Formats: sequence, C-alpha cells, structure tokens
Amino acid sequence: LAGLDVPPAHADFTFGTPVNIQSDFPFLDPTTGYIDCFSADGLEVYFESQRSGGYGLMDLWVSKRASVEDAWGPPENLGPVVNGADWDKCAFICPDGLELYFHSDRPEGYGACDLYVTKRATRTSPWEPPTNLGPKVNRSSDDGIPAVSPDGLELYFMSNHPASGYGSPDLFDLYVSKRATPNDPWGDPVNLGPAVNS
Repeated sequence: LAGLDVPPAHADFTFGTPVNIQSDFPFLDPTTGYIDCFSADGLEVYFESQRSGGYGLMDLWVSKRASVEDAWGPPENLGPVVNGADWDKCAFICPDGLELYFHSDRPEGYGACDLYVTKRATRTSPWEPPTNLGPKVNRSSDDGIPAVSPDGLELYFMSNHPASGYGSPDLFDLYVSKRATPNDPWGDPVNLGPAVNS
C-alpha cells in the first residue's frame, strides 16, 4: 500500500528460525516443484511438480500425514482424472477439504490459462474431473493463482485482463468473484482497485 495515506501495519507475532524446506519435504526438488498450499488441518500439502510419473508438463501432487507431529508420506499424483497433458498449477484447497482450485492452460479453456475446480464427496473420496469456472470468471486473458475465502463465497485470483487492469499490458491485477452460497456459480470478477493494484 505504498503511497497511500495509511499507517504501516505490523504483525503481532514473530516467525521462528527459517529451515531448509527440504528438511521437512525431502521429496521436493525446488528446481522442478513448488508447494502450493496446505489443508486447513495441516495434514495434506499440495504441490506442483515436473517429477517423473506425471501425466502432463506440470502435475498436481499431494503428500499426507496422520498428525501434525508425523512425517510427511510419499508424494501421490492426483491422477489423470485431475491432471491433464498440459500445465496444471497453483492449487488451493478449501477449508473443508472438498474443493481444490487450480489453473491450467489446457486447450478447452477460454484464455491462455483458466481457473478450474475439482471436488470430492468426502476427505477420503477420489477427486472428480475438473470443471472450468466458465467464461464469466475466465476470459481471454491469463487467469490464475486462486484462493477462496473461508466461507467459500469469495474467489480471489490474478488476471492480466487488459480492459480492467491498473498495470501495464500483460501485467497482473488482483480480482475477486463472489457468490451468494457455495452452491451458486461465481459472479463477474471485480478488480480490487488502485488501493491494492498498481
């Protein structure tokens, strides 16, 4: 928020000493894979990787553990139902663990990269085929890096849509799309405005 007439905000906590991420995730190669998100209970970590055993150029994977005190289990590919032949990246798991959002450049989309969601009935059920969020959310631009509010009613993401951005062409702004209930479709994206986007 540089340049705005607001006082600086400071966190009321202190982070611990940094550790090399591979000490906790020895299976992760930081040159070809990236952690995307953790489940709300801390028992699943989702990451994207170009490791062998995948189905496309970049696949979504998960590692699980029985408790927050246990070590992470071996990586599991989310499989060909979720992963396509192209780039599947930037996963976000909703707090209830039943919806996983991500972006992909698979050819059936509306733009260079589109937002998708895959769902499962329970935490132990298999993931269903991903659904494109449709032309209201996905436009002819790059739309990606999704995050959903805890109540499931707000979807935040980045887009370089040229008609509504505040930055230079091909640069990204943050947008929000809303819905009345978790069963409703997502509404028209709204740019978060110049207080957030530069």
